[in-house]
Amino acid sequence: MKIASVGDNCVDLYEGQHQTVYIGGNAVNLAVAVKRSGVDCSYIGLVGEDSHGILVKEALTQEGIDVSNVLVKPGKTAWTKVLLKGNDRHFIEEDLGVQREFSLSEEQLKFIAGHDLVHYTAFTNWPTAYLGEIKAYDEMVKAHVSRFHQDQVPVSMDFSDADLTGLLERTAGNLSIGFFSRSGLSEDQITLEARKLFTYGFQLVILTRGQDGSCAYDGRELLLESSSPVKVVDPLGAGDAFIGAFLSQYVQQIPVRECLRHASRYAAEVCTRFGGF
Repeated sequence: MKIASVGDNCVDLYEGQHQTVYIGGNAVNLAVAVKRSGVDCSYIGLVGEDSHGILVKEALTQEGIDVSNVLVKPGKTAWTKVLLKGNDRHFIEEDLGVQREFSLSEEQLKFIAGHDLVHYTAFTNWPTAYLGEIKAYDEMVKAHVSRFHQDQVPVSMDFSDADLTGLLERTAGNLSIGFFSRSGLSEDQITLEARKLFTYGFQLVILTRGQDGSCAYDGRELLLESSSPVKVVDPLGAGDAFIGAFLSQYVQQIPVRECLRHASRYAAEVCTRFGGF
């Protein structure tokens, strides 16, 4: 089995007392979680011709992840400044660098078609870089997702906690799995939310609920799973870790409840150390 993780990468520049550089980005953190959970993974994205771009590719190569379709372009690799306050992280500044030019070539699309599942990050912070051109951004995502669907590769996407109704509508029927962050909702509220999101054509909807755990809905049954209690050092990348760990089990046709349990344990362990992985 092999999963393709398509999307963003960056270097996380920690400010304050913990001044360190970590490799990160939604799609990168996810790829590492997939691989460390025992399933082969490819990362498809782009980096700049700078030292940070070299670091991204080297870190992924050391993890055993296929980076043959990571493009290198003139310019800077994306970076994010992170400040830890207590056990929470705050993003205080970012530069998307060459990722403003993100696209997928025909060669990359054909490469992705050879995988058993593709996870496509919804880049919830990217529209800000498009100077309000949210429609053009959504159409790009729609075109990519439609191509994956056409190539008969199951597609998952992380919508996080952002209001991405437009993107949901444009990708409806072409996504197999949708991941959403919905902390603070009661069990009744989470049930209604799962049912509502399922109407966008998913086969499976996963909702993470912070300390309340997670749940999965397949149109018939809502499965609830508790979180794994740990002493949190740094929550950065925990959501990506959860998704990658879940997908690693799901592609092996492991029961969904067991997928949730593995993902919960893996994500909790990520919170016990600094950085996304």
